[in-house]
Amino acid sequence: MATKENVAMDLNSAVILFQNREFEKAQSILKKLLKNKKPPAMAWFVSAIIHSQKRELVAAVSAFENAIQIQPNYPDAHNNLGVVLEMLNKTDSALKHYKTAMEQKNNYASAQFNYANLNHMLGDTETAEKFYLMALQSDPLYIKALNNLGLLYQQQNKLENSQKYFEKALKISPNDFEVLNNLAHTFYLKEQYPKALELYRKSLNLNNSAETLNNIGITLQAHGYYDQAEESFNQAIMMQPDYFEAYTNLANLFKATGKNILAEENYLKALKINPNSAPANNNYGLMLHQRGEYDLARQHFENALNANKSYKEARYNLGTYQLGTGDFCAAWRNYLYRPTPRHELAIDVQTISKQQLKNKKILLLKEQGIGDELFFLRFAKQLKIIASEVSYLASEKILPFTRQITCMDNVIDNEDAIKDYDYAISIGDLPALLVEDKNNIPASIKLSADVEKTKGFSQLLSQFGPPPYIGITWRGGQKVKNLLFKTIAIDPLAEALQSANATFVILQRHPSDNELAQLRNHKCFANIADLSHLNDDLPQMLSLLSMLDDYIGVSNTNMHLRMALGKTARVLVPHPPEWRWMLRGDQSPWFPSFQIYRQTADGNWKGALEFLSSQLLEKYGKQN
Repeated sequence: MATKENVAMDLNSAVILFQNREFEKAQSILKKLLKNKKPPAMAWFVSAIIHSQKRELVAAVSAFENAIQIQPNYPDAHNNLGVVLEMLNKTDSALKHYKTAMEQKNNYASAQFNYANLNHMLGDTETAEKFYLMALQSDPLYIKALNNLGLLYQQQNKLENSQKYFEKALKISPNDFEVLNNLAHTFYLKEQYPKALELYRKSLNLNNSAETLNNIGITLQAHGYYDQAEESFNQAIMMQPDYFEAYTNLANLFKATGKNILAEENYLKALKINPNSAPANNNYGLMLHQRGEYDLARQHFENALNANKSYKEARYNLGTYQLGTGDFCAAWRNYLYRPTPRHELAIDVQTISKQQLKNKKILLLKEQGIGDELFFLRFAKQLKIIASEVSYLASEKILPFTRQITCMDNVIDNEDAIKDYDYAISIGDLPALLVEDKNNIPASIKLSADVEKTKGFSQLLSQFGPPPYIGITWRGGQKVKNLLFKTIAIDPLAEALQSANATFVILQRHPSDNELAQLRNHKCFANIADLSHLNDDLPQMLSLLSMLDDYIGVSNTNMHLRMALGKTARVLVPHPPEWRWMLRGDQSPWFPSFQIYRQTADGNWKGALEFLSSQLLEKYGKQN
């Protein structure tokens, strides 16, 4: 029978062998110790650690449990058992053992970090933040906790906090290339590209990796150095030929610079290496969508989501496809992932149901542009059937029309006037809550123009020429990220409009002097009426629109006003089409009285403008 002294000596020898990574010799000694009737808990613990190092996870769990059975108050065993259970995807059990470890040992930084990290992975960022901070209170020099807290803030776009914790980590360990990379990415997100490049290159000197070269390429591209970015992506691929992320980013670069053949070639290389790459599938799908191969694009959006169900961009892209093909029920749920920001009061409507709105007080919140507000207000009538009270925080420009929207109980003109409510909902999220049938296509809101204003416009228009009066616009939206921008060249549009014997009225918002001069170079626009300033006064614009015999232009706020008046219009739809004008056809279910003229996938307006010209000639006669 082994004496306590012999057991202690053998255990010490096993620990030394383990520390020297002589696992087989260590296990040989431990097996003898574990044959004793009452083996020490530490023998099971060390055995469990060796099993986990060798990725023998089931055996490791059993050994840790034996150690805990002998010595229930064993925080290190609970903590390490949590790690192994986490590796086995038994997250609930892992969290339980991390909590037990923390209860058994005060200021146990490792267990606090592990508990934070697993909650971070599970999406509970509030708990993760709390326990990362606790781990740092227990051990202020804990590099991993500083790094992961920086990552958490980075993911929440709290970039100042993110920078703060990465920089704290680097003060402790200046040459930690992983932290350098993460801090560089924070500066990239802050659009401080020179600083990001400086840090990435410092990291590259410490650890020459394909991932860092790839990140340098992304940053160079964002900074406008396209040739250098291409070189960096190619270096990453030379270092790691199966690096599909670098192929995807190289394809993105080629796509952004108009080299579509090279872009497609590299997307396909990325997908050959990894058919389940969510970014490659999504971005290639966008490319296919932009050249009119809609159904094939849909397949790639779905592939992206099969690979990563939380990939918001792919879900939104699939949603716009579904909206464009009339699959509205599924589409509106995917439309929730649109990139435009919502009001801070807005609830995530995925956390509630239509039934929960019954007899509740609802606050609708303005969102996106004026045109979208006018469009989505059509769903408010359906909401009013369910809710007891509907209030609307409206944009200033829409306020004059709200008295005509009968389904609104209260209209709020500023946030200080907000009253009690049960739920605050972004108006663009209403369809996701209300639409349970793809045939649910509510009609536009109805607006009427002021009679006195219309009389004034009748007199004003007569000063420019005889009827018919045709309003025109040639661009809409804003040319910034996440916002739609629609345009058509003035000269070909003007040539098509010459078929009409009419007086034309400019309704374009902020037309430039060059644009006006370009129009007046065409004979039929010599005496054109420029009433573009009325875009700043929507009630006036509504009255003018009510007096026009026709309206021709790209989609904009005035198109929504024209629809609300119950009038017709002719919509010029650039490719790829905005979802509300559908992917195909000459009409939209949302604007059934409007005629659509589509630009082709190759950017050609010729056929659409010839059709427009022939219709104008038929209705309004040829210009003299």
